[in-house]
Amino acid sequence: MSERRILYVAEPFVFPSGGISVIYQHAATLAKNGFRASVALTTRPERDFYGIDVPIVNADRNLTHFAWLSPIEN
Repeated sequence: MSERRILYVAEPFVFPSGGISVIYQHAATLAKNGFRASVALTTRPERDFYGIDVPIVNADRNLTHFAWLSPIEN
Protein backbone atom coordinates (compact mmCIF):
# COMPACT_ATOMS: atom_id res chain seq x y z
CA MET A 1 0.00 0.00 0.00
CA SER A 2 0.95 3.61 -0.52
CA GLU A 3 2.19 5.88 2.25
CA ARG A 4 -0.67 8.25 1.47
CA ARG A 5 -3.16 8.87 4.26
CA ILE A 6 -6.90 9.47 4.00
CA LEU A 7 -8.14 11.82 6.71
CA TYR A 8 -11.75 12.71 7.36
CA VAL A 9 -11.54 15.99 9.24
CA ALA A 10 -14.47 16.72 11.55
CA GLU A 11 -15.40 18.53 14.72
CA PRO A 12 -16.56 16.27 17.55
CA PHE A 13 -20.30 16.48 18.14
CA VAL A 14 -21.99 16.46 21.55
CA PHE A 15 -24.95 14.64 19.99
CA PRO A 16 -25.18 11.75 17.49
CA SER A 17 -25.17 12.66 13.80
CA GLY A 18 -25.94 10.29 10.93
CA GLY A 19 -23.49 12.06 8.63
CA ILE A 20 -20.62 11.64 11.08
CA SER A 21 -21.60 7.99 11.51
CA VAL A 22 -21.24 7.49 7.75
CA ILE A 23 -17.80 9.14 7.85
CA TYR A 24 -16.74 6.80 10.68
CA GLN A 25 -18.07 3.76 8.76
CA HIS A 26 -16.30 4.79 5.56
CA ALA A 27 -12.97 5.39 7.30
CA ALA A 28 -13.28 2.09 9.20
CA THR A 29 -14.01 0.16 5.98
CA LEU A 30 -11.03 1.72 4.21
CA ALA A 31 -8.74 1.02 7.19
CA LYS A 32 -9.87 -2.62 7.38
CA ASN A 33 -9.03 -2.98 3.69
CA GLY A 34 -5.45 -1.78 4.04
CA PHE A 35 -5.74 1.97 3.50
CA ARG A 36 -4.27 4.45 6.01
CA ALA A 37 -7.68 6.01 6.69
CA SER A 38 -8.73 7.72 9.90
CA VAL A 39 -10.95 10.44 11.33
CA ALA A 40 -9.11 13.60 12.44
CA LEU A 41 -10.72 15.50 15.31
CA THR A 42 -9.56 18.70 17.01
CA THR A 43 -10.58 17.38 20.43
CA ARG A 44 -11.56 14.01 21.84
CA PRO A 45 -15.35 13.57 21.96
CA GLU A 46 -16.80 13.20 25.43
CA ARG A 47 -18.81 10.17 24.34
CA ASP A 48 -18.73 7.59 21.55
CA PHE A 49 -22.20 7.54 19.99
CA TYR A 50 -21.28 5.23 17.12
CA GLY A 51 -19.45 2.17 18.47
CA ILE A 52 -17.44 1.94 15.25
CA ASP A 53 -13.85 0.70 15.46
CA VAL A 54 -12.15 3.50 13.50
CA PRO A 55 -8.67 5.00 13.84
CA ILE A 56 -9.00 8.50 15.29
CA VAL A 57 -6.24 11.11 15.29
CA ASN A 58 -6.07 14.32 17.26
CA ALA A 59 -5.38 17.24 14.91
CA ASP A 60 -4.54 20.79 15.88
CA ARG A 61 -6.79 23.49 14.44
CA ASN A 62 -4.32 24.25 11.63
CA LEU A 63 -4.03 20.56 10.73
CA THR A 64 -0.25 20.74 10.97
CA HIS A 65 0.19 18.17 13.73
CA PHE A 66 -1.52 14.84 14.29
CA ALA A 67 -1.27 12.53 17.29
CA TRP A 68 -2.83 9.08 17.39
CA LEU A 69 -5.54 8.68 20.01
CA SER A 70 -6.59 5.50 21.72
CA PRO A 71 -10.19 4.36 21.21
CA ILE A 72 -12.85 6.38 22.99
CA GLU A 73 -14.01 4.87 26.25
CA ASN A 74 -17.76 4.81 26.94
